[in-house]
Amino acid sequence: MKKITLPDSLSSPFIEWLDRGGHGIKVKRNRVTATKGDKVGIIYCENGKTQSHYNMNEYLVERYQVFLKQWLNHDKQFILNLRSAMVGRYLACQHQHNLLKMAKVA
Repeated sequence: MKKITLPDSLSSPFIEWLDRGGHGIKVKRNRVTATKGDKVGIIYCENGKTQSHYNMNEYLVERYQVFLKQWLNHDKQFILNLRSAMVGRYLACQHQHNLLKMAKVA
């Protein structure tokens, strides 16, 4: 059986989907963790570098399969909505970072 990995192109929508599903998301240097209750999911990465695919632990492989089924039951807009929500979060974080830099200069 082929090992299921997370393609980089779906990593942001998948993480947003996990967050909307009630998972707590934490980004570490070499992994992203998603926790919900006593379940812990891990997406492994190499020191924060972008990779073509990411390995996941068994719990997140199961969640990823549910994510893919939901995508099949909806249309392309499902992924586009998740992706644009993640871009919005990134821009908000970038704005906060810029405000902090300006406050330090003043």
